[in-house]
Amino acid sequence: MLCIRHFFPPALSLWGTGIGNTGATALAGALKQSTTLENLWLGECENILDEGATTLKEMLSENSTLNQLALVMTGVSDKLQGELEEVVAARLEHRAVSGKNQKSCMTEYTTSCC
Repeated sequence: MLCIRHFFPPALSLWGTGIGNTGATALAGALKQSTTLENLWLGECENILDEGATTLKEMLSENSTLNQLALVMTGVSDKLQGELEEVVAARLEHRAVSGKNQKSCMTEYTTSCC
């Protein structure tokens, strides 16, 4: 069995690759255990819809190293993007309080960032 805990580089860009819900779900599952990936860019992956974004949202509760998650120009609904923004805002607030305040564009999914 492949151990993915230390498999990911610090940054991974799948920008414009067209991955969809299945790919987002697979990434979310792997990232629950990752201790290395800090930046994940999934912009212009129009096939990522609410189903895939929901698994990414759930992953954020278990992954403590991801600092950036770009979901620019995807098929994610405004409602779910709002929910993700709330999760990210709480996460960034916690980091600021704990002294781990790092630049993040996780709340900027609807604009160009990263």
